[in-house]
Amino acid sequence: MKDVASAYEHSGYSPDEITQLYPDLTLGDVHRALAYYYDHIDDFRSSSSEPASA
Repeated sequence: MKDVASAYEHSGYSPDEITQLYPDLTLGDVHRALAYYYDHIDDFRSSSSEPASA
């Protein structure tokens, strides 16, 4: 799901293009992943801003 959100938000791919990048996903799968991402965006953003442990 993180890959779908990243492809959409950061790389600028449309949902249709994402289904071409990930052929196992349907357009509905992509929209569900994006809906989940936007419903939990603060959780995703806080987890991605944590520094990596060495």
